[in-house]
Amino acid sequence: HELRILSSSDSKWQWSAGLYYKEDQAINGSDDPAEPGFWLALAPGFEDARPTVQQFIDPILAGFFTKATIDSKEKAIFGEVSYQFNEEWELLLGARATDIKRDTDQFDEDITDEFISPKISVSWRPQDGLMSYLTVSQGFRPGVVNTDLPGVIAQLEAQVPTDPTAQGRIDFFNSKLTVDGDEVISYELGVKTTNLWDGRARLSAALYHLDWEDTLVFQPLSELTDLGAATIGQSYNDNLDGGAVSQGAEFEFAVSLTPQWGMNIAYDNNWKAESKGDAAGSLIGPDGEIVIAQKGNRLPNAPEYSWSISTDYEFPVGSWTGNARFDWYRVDDSFNAITN
Repeated sequence: HELRILSSSDSKWQWSAGLYYKEDQAINGSDDPAEPGFWLALAPGFEDARPTVQQFIDPILAGFFTKATIDSKEKAIFGEVSYQFNEEWELLLGARATDIKRDTDQFDEDITDEFISPKISVSWRPQDGLMSYLTVSQGFRPGVVNTDLPGVIAQLEAQVPTDPTAQGRIDFFNSKLTVDGDEVISYELGVKTTNLWDGRARLSAALYHLDWEDTLVFQPLSELTDLGAATIGQSYNDNLDGGAVSQGAEFEFAVSLTPQWGMNIAYDNNWKAESKGDAAGSLIGPDGEIVIAQKGNRLPNAPEYSWSISTDYEFPVGSWTGNARFDWYRVDDSFNAITN
């Protein structure tokens, strides 16, 4: 539910304010180890082999396929106010106060997050169709529940009598049942104009810098523990010690070559997107604690560059209008995990 009130006068002062409320429930996993996507991966035609496979694998996987229900409630109040000093300069101030609570039926520990997210922006319009701006704002992501870990802990508890390292791994995963959220401060300097080529072209460009605190990342472990002949891997959400930093530039250009023919070009370069600290892995064996995300690692899903070119042409087809379009784009390769 969202309630928003906006100013509607011609005053130099403009403002907006609002209230926000959300409830949601997430159900992860299943009570039946034969139900998840693991069994859907068996191709049609191999149904007769499933009982044999299940008989072998079920004792290993049973503790991992646990059902978890997470209930969340989010409340927020937000507002912005701007003042136009003259026809060229304007200042905007805003803030959002958010309260989020999450609980799960897996364990008693809940997550409570409270965030104050401010924003300040200065814009300069030296002439019609041209604006430059500087914006500093703060955003956040709430904490998370690692719903897979109780099943992992249950498996490890069964090994305590025979494996002296199992208790250390249990203690580690107990500390990761819930993980704090993260916050980012964004600095953006940009320009927008529609004054190019007698108004037939428009340009947007921006430089940005992000300081990211307690960055949430998904940690994959290639090895957790040996259960008989099977080696089980486990992944979980965690925070990066020292956070992360991201820097780059964005550019977009659109032009009407003729009344019927248009073209768009976009490019972005994220030249820096890296961890500023290490993230500790789990105690997975006699060597003790390992580090699986090192300082300077590239952030996951952060390609260094991407670009796109598109053009479209309209033409008459009798009483109809036809449209021909061509798109060409490229996205640089990227890592899918903080481990690189």
